Amino acid sequence: MSRPRANVIFKNTLQWIGLRTDYDTYISNSSLLGYEFIFLADGYTYHTTLDILSNIKQGVLQDLGDNLALLVRHILLVGVEEIEDDIHANSLIYFDVFGRYLFVYRISTSIIIQQILIILIIVISVTLIILDEIYHRKRSSSCSDRHCIYFHFKYSFLIRINSIILYFISNVFSIIVGLVFSMMITWMISITRPLSWFGSSTLATFLFSFPYLIGSITNAYLWDIFHRFILRKYPKNSVEIDPNHLNDIKFDFEQNISIVLVYGLLMIVSIYFKDQIFYPILVWSIFICPIYLLLMIIEFILHWKEIHWDFFKQRYHWLFFPLIISLLPLSHTIDIINQLIRYFIPLLSHTFSLGLWIFYKNMVMCSVIAIPTIFFSLIFLPILQRTKYFSRTLFVLLITFSITLIIAYNRQPFTNIRPNIFYAEHTSRSFFKVEKLFDVPFMVPLQSQSSWITVTGYNDINLSRVLDDFSAKSGYILRNKWCFLPTICVFDDTFNRTIAVQNIKIESVKNFTNYTILIRHALSYYIRVSSNSSIEFIVRNEWVVPRVETIIDVISNTTLFSFDININIKRCNLTDSPFLLLFTRSISNMVPIGKDRCQTINDNVTLTIERP
Repeated sequence: MSRPRANVIFKNTLQWIGLRTDYDTYISNSSLLGYEFIFLADGYTYHTTLDILSNIKQGVLQDLGDNLALLVRHILLVGVEEIEDDIHANSLIYFDVFGRYLFVYRISTSIIIQQILIILIIVISVTLIILDEIYHRKRSSSCSDRHCIYFHFKYSFLIRINSIILYFISNVFSIIVGLVFSMMITWMISITRPLSWFGSSTLATFLFSFPYLIGSITNAYLWDIFHRFILRKYPKNSVEIDPNHLNDIKFDFEQNISIVLVYGLLMIVSIYFKDQIFYPILVWSIFICPIYLLLMIIEFILHWKEIHWDFFKQRYHWLFFPLIISLLPLSHTIDIINQLIRYFIPLLSHTFSLGLWIFYKNMVMCSVIAIPTIFFSLIFLPILQRTKYFSRTLFVLLITFSITLIIAYNRQPFTNIRPNIFYAEHTSRSFFKVEKLFDVPFMVPLQSQSSWITVTGYNDINLSRVLDDFSAKSGYILRNKWCFLPTICVFDDTFNRTIAVQNIKIESVKNFTNYTILIRHALSYYIRVSSNSSIEFIVRNEWVVPRVETIIDVISNTTLFSFDININIKRCNLTDSPFLLLFTRSISNMVPIGKDRCQTINDNVTLTIERP
């Protein structure tokens, strides 16, 4: 493809938020295979009245055509059978790199590579620490460097093993605590300002990543204090170590090995679940694990050979290589997450409602943003553990996060190009009744009729104020307006819209048991006929859709004194709703959105026939 944009993660994430597409109909009801092309980035007008060709970004359709042409050419050259085998296997991992290169490989390949990396981590780490222990035991003076572990501690080998375990536990707990902090903030935002991040992927990133970093760094700081407390209990000469000297003792190897062990743990999780969405673990492990292992080998060789290079004597020499190498997987991960956020933000707002559902949607955002934050923190935490700049970093993060919260709680997220959404349903109840049947054909009289509009808003909007604003701008009085929730209001339909059913005629009747009923109504694809009585009926033109009339043949039970026929007709054409037409012109930062079916206008009719 000329500009490939494909990622296996996108295939699964649509299910997280409960979004279904037209393609789901084919894969659920048949074994028909195919490819799905979706353009959802910044889709704030997706499935709204503003979802028109003029609002499509320039170049999107051209890219679609180019990629589709190349795909068809590939299918014709390779053959459908080979492609079907790959699709049915569901074992491919694929992702693009900045829309330029597309990588495709099998899950089995990923597992093999991760298994090799895990073996290398274990073998190299164990070998290095054993060789270093043998090296120091053979020397007459174990270590003369005040930065050396063997200079301060009697049971140096146990100290090193315990340090590796402590750093490993610290890193694992940092991930857990960071996620807990993020979930706490997510819960708070869900209650107070559920869509504070709407329209800004940058704000969403800061809002959910900063709590994770604050929690993980706080955890690492507490574990560092605990580590130094343990070290003071095991001095070499029964003399307590000066706390100031503890910061000078180098645990570079122990910290490095704890990082690769965490990556080893993540790879074990990836291998166990064998899921395509875990592919970023392999991407990060391929870059990070070898550089840490190589760095540990070089440091040990220089130490054993007593080669003193000024570059490696510097305290921060270990910063450069892991940080530089991590830029490659980090940039790819950020690119993928940015795409996810840009299509999650508009789509999540379409399904916001009350209660735990709001928290669930915020949790989806939090989980997506946590992915690059976790990998970044695994590189950043060892830096803080060596520099001991925990308090300074936490102070900066707290100040920055406070500013982010202030912005999130005071900004106006909805504009004309990023509108809020609402759902309006027109409902009518009409009652027709036959008390005395005269000569047929007979026009059934209308007994009563009522019509109302139910408006449901999302994102914790105060609908009462919005409707009052609409009434003031349009001049229409909303009669009997009643809001039983801040986001749900009902009022009488005073906009003189056309009720779907125009008239009902009984065309023929035999012995007051067999009826032929003709119902004329507005054009609709959704017409349902039912009865709460024990009668038999047949909709003669049931399979003609759309249609403007419905013919029903009824066979009533002679023991019944009366029976009911219920007709439900639904429509979704915006022009059938004067209220929606006027509302969208008056309130430009809100747009109506439909639900799963075409049911914006819902007319219910009950026909009661009494036997003489």
